[in-house]
Amino acid sequence: MSTNVNNITPLSFTTEQVKGRNTLLTKVLLPKDHILKNIAYKYNINNEIVDIENKDCLFKGKINCYSILIKDPKLIGKISKTFNNTGDLLRIMGQPSIVGDEHTNYRKVLFSPNIQKFEDLSEGFQKFLKEEHIITHSNDKIFKPHVLTFDYSYWSAQEIISTIIPNVLKEKHEDINDDLIESPVSYSVTGDIAHLNLRSQFNDARFLIGRILIDKISGLNKIVNKMKTIDTKFRTFAMEVIASRSEPYPKTSLPEDMSKDPSFENYFRCQHKESNCVFTLDFSKVYWNSRLQTEHDRLINTFKENDLVIDVMAGIGPFSCPSGKKGVFVISNDLNPSSYEYMQINVAKNNVKNYVQCRNLDGAELIRNTLKYVREFRFRAIYSYKGELTTKTYVKGKDKKRVTKQMKITVPNLPNHYVMNLPETAIEFLNNFKSIYNELEASKIDTLPYVHVHCFEKYGSDEQLSDREIHYRVYKRIIKQFDLSEDNETLPFDCMKFHEVRRVAPCKPMYCVSFQLPLDIVKTN
Repeated sequence: MSTNVNNITPLSFTTEQVKGRNTLLTKVLLPKDHILKNIAYKYNINNEIVDIENKDCLFKGKINCYSILIKDPKLIGKISKTFNNTGDLLRIMGQPSIVGDEHTNYRKVLFSPNIQKFEDLSEGFQKFLKEEHIITHSNDKIFKPHVLTFDYSYWSAQEIISTIIPNVLKEKHEDINDDLIESPVSYSVTGDIAHLNLRSQFNDARFLIGRILIDKISGLNKIVNKMKTIDTKFRTFAMEVIASRSEPYPKTSLPEDMSKDPSFENYFRCQHKESNCVFTLDFSKVYWNSRLQTEHDRLINTFKENDLVIDVMAGIGPFSCPSGKKGVFVISNDLNPSSYEYMQINVAKNNVKNYVQCRNLDGAELIRNTLKYVREFRFRAIYSYKGELTTKTYVKGKDKKRVTKQMKITVPNLPNHYVMNLPETAIEFLNNFKSIYNELEASKIDTLPYVHVHCFEKYGSDEQLSDREIHYRVYKRIIKQFDLSEDNETLPFDCMKFHEVRRVAPCKPMYCVSFQLPLDIVKTN
């Protein structure tokens, strides 16, 4: 399929159409016959769509308006501020109303296309032009025509995708349901990698979608599409590279294959910034979800300086490293050897080694032997570092002088919080909290920890459930792990706090349930 660029007719459209930019492409700018007539594809050896030819012509359009030259730079700010909402100036998203003149060093003001002559201006603008001696008579020919050109670079990735992809799929599959292709793409970004989870109906267009994202979003080097659900114990998944800035053709990659292929070594390694920390990770070997940053920050804000937190399923450290930076002690644990490897890298990179101790254990083992691992953490801080001093820098006084204070590292005797961010199975680990303080005398237990357990609660689309009913379902799953009845007084429903983190599907919310462990659970003898 090929198209002669010279035969493509640019579209013209009004400013009102451009103002409605979000719905413009599908409903006004690019009707189906224009797209199918003017689009052309490149194919790779598998005959898959990977690029758009003639994309600048396909998305080209223009608007005619008038402009006026302003020679006094002091007037530019006044015009922008005073006449911003009077209807005189050009108001188009992404297009400034004051631009440089291509023939002089002056600036020029672009008017709304509705302004064709001096009399069309508001009374205030007319008065301003006369008072500033920019114009002396209404028939002065100082209005100059100006042509605004819009091309592929103007439109966002989502606008281009929502215009092209439905028509591409309809051309390939005439019987496809319009409702299935209305809003095709959402993605999350980790470092320089964008991660998509495309529905099956977009299979034929996945490489084209990837190419558009690479074109439009600066800083991205790879676009990957999840091929299967997360079904491994380390929460990794099979993925396919559907676009790469550095390679002409995408490649398919499965985690089990990459370990055997040296060309994949560090292929998915990237750096990601979050919560004032820098994280290094291999996206194919560890779990990372950028959509959880708000949840990371929310929980970290509940921790106080000198608290002890046990991060049972820590991943590469999105809770642990920022907590360490605020002076919180953390035992950071993950069963995945790759997560443990990158956790250590990130703890060192973010300078929190004095506060964060890394572990590579089964979460159940860590919980059951809490006292043992806390003692080891304290031993390392007290003896291995020989009372080493850590420093804290803060701003003091009106002159905001930076002061560095030295403090001894003292790890608490007992944890203040447990974080259990493994929503698929974390609740199943709760039974391990039973009797963890049995070796302690009750009088020595001066702190009872809070547990923050993440979980999903899936329900049927035909079920009409209130939030409280969904919460109660989760509650029953929790108390079952402690062998408690629904009418128990040890851990009643009202003592639990439910925070909805997000919805992974309309009927599958993800919660963080927080509660304080009762003494009757942690000490049973």
